[in-house]
Amino acid sequence: MLPTFKPGTILLGAAKYLVKPKVGLPVVIKKDLFMIKRVKKIDKNGVWVEGDNKTASNDSRQFGYLKPNQIQAVIFMRLR
Repeated sequence: MLPTFKPGTILLGAAKYLVKPKVGLPVVIKKDLFMIKRVKKIDKNGVWVEGDNKTASNDSRQFGYLKPNQIQAVIFMRLR
């Protein structure tokens, strides 16, 4: 999620059953590995996520909509 979150940034998140994903919020997703992406769209097809670095992000533009169970947590605070 460069340039928003740089290596070493400490983030706080909540499990998705405690905080619902909303458009504009960063979330932790599980594909082949864990990634942080920003929710761009939520509809009947699922959740569309994109990274903040449009030119170098592996996101829904490559893998399509996510199923709700692929969202692990919602990021709600950056500590540093």
